[in-house]
Amino acid sequence: MVEIESLFKLHNARSKAFKDHENGEVSFVSNGTTNNGIVGYVEPLKGERVFNFMGICVSAFCEATVQFPAFVARGNGGSGLTVLEPKRKMIYEEMLYYATLINLQLHWKFSFGRMVRRDRLRKLKVAEYRKVSIEHDISKITPTFIKYHTKVKDLSFKEFTMEELFYLERGDFHSMRILKEGPYPTVSRTTENNGIVGYFSIPRNAKLREPPAITVSTTSGDAFVQLEQFLATDNVVICKPKRRFRLATIFFVCFALNREKWRYSYGRQCYKEKFAKTIISLPIANGEINESKIEAIVSGNSYWGIITRALQTQKVEQVKSTLNQFMTDNL
Repeated sequence: MVEIESLFKLHNARSKAFKDHENGEVSFVSNGTTNNGIVGYVEPLKGERVFNFMGICVSAFCEATVQFPAFVARGNGGSGLTVLEPKRKMIYEEMLYYATLINLQLHWKFSFGRMVRRDRLRKLKVAEYRKVSIEHDISKITPTFIKYHTKVKDLSFKEFTMEELFYLERGDFHSMRILKEGPYPTVSRTTENNGIVGYFSIPRNAKLREPPAITVSTTSGDAFVQLEQFLATDNVVICKPKRRFRLATIFFVCFALNREKWRYSYGRQCYKEKFAKTIISLPIANGEINESKIEAIVSGNSYWGIITRALQTQKVEQVKSTLNQFMTDNL
């Protein structure tokens, strides 16, 4: 075991708030691991510390991500990041190794009441990296790092209710006990796996639903896009588009719905009549929904390329494995 300070130089981040920046080419890293901790790309401000090496960013809550140069790390307020600079040359896989150990072995030591500080982190120990022969090339399972700009200029918005844009229906059955194993994904009120709880045959008096559609859990308000035929329990609201929307537009609506899910809980469920009045704002041009602008916004996320490529080659399983992370990373 070796101390972190024997492997890395520890730097305190220094920056202003992300919202104070203009769009630029430099990654802005904040707390969390969503989208590898990157919340956008900025033009650095005077006095900010720009890191021009591949390093590990450790959040105030001990969430470690590997960053490529150049990047700015959140350094304002009381929850700034600590940046680890290798004292010797390290390959990307070695950096991932140490970031993983920090996440798995050290994360529990910190909390909102005991945040990461340089003096607390420096003496902690991790197992030293040793290159071993592995069956798979790690470069094939790690994401491609592409800089995306998520801000689209000249946007005008208009409010729509869900019932203006979608036909709304409840699912068909309540008890999962009546189901027999089969080929069809079945959506219920789970918050994971794109809402899918298993694969079953069609029960009596139930419908096989057609994609694309949005499903919304009545208990949590979690929304997911369904891209293949599916079954649904009665604690799901099914949103079927009233017109032929682009797939990006359906995802955008789904993102907007997930921003509103805080309104719902087991004690205040998202029933169809209440949900129908839910308001979402969409970009418009000449009074009409501007799907080109929407697609420009949605395509600014790295996961979108994975989904569209998989759809083009009909690799639906690959799409499904990506959707859950895609939903949590946006808006």
